[in-house]
Amino acid sequence: MDEGPGASGSDERAVPTPPWRTPPRAGRRRITREEIIDAALVVLERDGADALTTRAVAQQMRTGPASLYAHVAGKGELLELVVDRVIGEMPEPPQARPPVWADQLRQMCRDTRAALLVHPGIAAVALGTPPGGPHALHRTECLLAVLRAGGLPDRVAALALDLFSQYVVASAFEADLRRRASGAGSEWPAELERYFSSLSRDRFPHTVQLAAQLTRPAEDERFEFGLDVLIAGLHSLTDVPGLGDLTPGPG
Repeated sequence: MDEGPGASGSDERAVPTPPWRTPPRAGRRRITREEIIDAALVVLERDGADALTTRAVAQQMRTGPASLYAHVAGKGELLELVVDRVIGEMPEPPQARPPVWADQLRQMCRDTRAALLVHPGIAAVALGTPPGGPHALHRTECLLAVLRAGGLPDRVAALALDLFSQYVVASAFEADLRRRASGAGSEWPAELERYFSSLSRDRFPHTVQLAAQLTRPAEDERFEFGLDVLIAGLHSLTDVPGLGDLTPGPG
């Protein structure tokens, strides 16, 4: 049973409203944190990351910003909640298995990128939002387990977590930018290829020769190539003496 303030276990609806108390407005209802996140995603996907504020979310919900502060302390917490909601939509990470750790890592990266691409604008938010929510922490823990299952030294595993997170989110962010830009015209790859091809062959021989390859819009191929390179690099760092003692550099 949903008890109102001061109900003390009794149902306030069973007694008349005292004359000194302001009766609830018709149609007034309590909002929930989940409804706030739903509205935030609508604002984000419609208007972009810069427009995602508590005021904008309150307007989307047809209420005032003060109504949100009982559930969300401010914009920072709102962004964290939105990112964590999207992470919670991702498939459950696998149980780390040493023989297939690289395949598991690759699939987790694919799942993360796919979930980010479902929600336009979320990658831009995720770039600057620490993974403090419960879903984000769970995924971080599982990813670290996979990296350590590959025999990576502790410091390498920690740095790899950051590197792969940046790569996946940045890939989704770029894809999001391309998708938004395509609304103004989808001819830019062909235009860029023509421009590269028109350059001086004496000054830019390689750019001219590879013009078609450089401008081919193959986002999935580019993403998979990046994963191959990064994972190959990790393979070369497994069980390397001294890497477990790496310390962060200046700054």
